[in-house]
This record gives sequence, C-alpha cells and structure tokens, in this order.
Amino acid sequence: EEEVLRQVWSFAEGGTEARLGGYVHRYPEGTTLQSFGTTPRVKEVASDGTVVWDVEWADGGQIGRTLFFDDLYKYWPSTAR
Repeated sequence: EEEVLRQVWSFAEGGTEARLGGYVHRYPEGTTLQSFGTTPRVKEVASDGTVVWDVEWADGGQIGRTLFFDDLYKYWPSTAR
C-alpha cells in the first residue's frame, strides 16, 4: 500500500540556521511556535505567515527544548495569588 506525504503549510521568512535541535509546536488557534535549538531564537507565526512575535538573544547560547502549556497560570503557586 502506498502512502502519500503532502505539505500542508510552510514558512520561510528570512532564514535561521541551527546546527542541532529545534522544536515546532502548533497551537490550537492555528499559530506555530518555532525554536531553533543551537540558535537562541524563538518565534510565533500565524497560519497566514504573519510573524506574531520574534525573539533572538544577542549573547548567543542555546534554547534547548520548548514546551506547550495550554494554561500557564495553573502552574502558578496558589500562595502567590
């Protein structure tokens, strides 16, 4: 049985090069979070290709792993509320 791979979305504004790692997360509302591993940069892109925000740290380093949290505030200590 043959299977077909179809590209359903791509984004290529500018260009970011990273030697290793990187993650991509699709949010429920359709935006995509990109992190670039060995390049300290994270950006969120809307489904129409509009950059929602883009952060790059000038001092170098690595981003490591990014995680999706549906509700960041539920992890906030109850004593701090």
